[in-house]
Amino acid sequence: MTGMCFILFGVGGLLLTLLVFPLVQLTTTDEIKRKSRCQLIINKCFRFFIWIAQLCNLATIRIDGIEKLTSIENGLVIANHPTLIDVVILLSLVPNIDCIVKQSLYSSIWLKKVLQAAGYIPNINPEQLIDTCVDRLKNGGKLLIFPEGTRSLPNEMRKFQRGAAIIAINCGCKILPVAITSTPPCLSKEEKWYDIPIERPFIHLDVGNAIDFSETIANCRNDHISARKLTRTLEEYFEKRLYNGLSD
Repeated sequence: MTGMCFILFGVGGLLLTLLVFPLVQLTTTDEIKRKSRCQLIINKCFRFFIWIAQLCNLATIRIDGIEKLTSIENGLVIANHPTLIDVVILLSLVPNIDCIVKQSLYSSIWLKKVLQAAGYIPNINPEQLIDTCVDRLKNGGKLLIFPEGTRSLPNEMRKFQRGAAIIAINCGCKILPVAITSTPPCLSKEEKWYDIPIERPFIHLDVGNAIDFSETIANCRNDHISARKLTRTLEEYFEKRLYNGLSD
């Protein structure tokens, strides 16, 4: 069943590339509206994929605070990244949200055209990446970032990179944190897609309250120190939520 879902995902990407998105491009001349429609289509497809995965008993998914995600209009959503499927879950919950994707995915025949049509941001040039993210948020957009930069180690969060903090400081936008756990671990960085745990994974998304970081960086001398301090504050927040069971 896991193999079937991976095939479904690949075939779905191919159909979007060959049929759906070319039709959107022909019928929508405005670039912003075209990107928005493509993101909405991806949102609906990912919802269907998650429904199929749960129907096949491949995972149990619980989301606390879902209304905070679905009602966000402008801001930065950050999450830890324990499993391959968490990005699919998040994009299925929040329509019309930008996200950063690694450069290698833009070389995939299954996903390249999908990512381009949706306007997702490749992490090719760090400076250009920051500018693009800031521009999207200042224009009223929503952005999903995984500050670890890649999937977590099993039962261990990687050190956060400073990109999310730099973007938030430059925009002054709110930060909505999503703490994600998978019990047992599944589809982590070190595991192949066919390394299926004996027990059905329970994936829990805990959406926290929006973080106001103005006081955190109030006395910092420059943006470099502010980004470093905010990054550490975010790491501590996730460590408490994931490993100490603390809530807002």
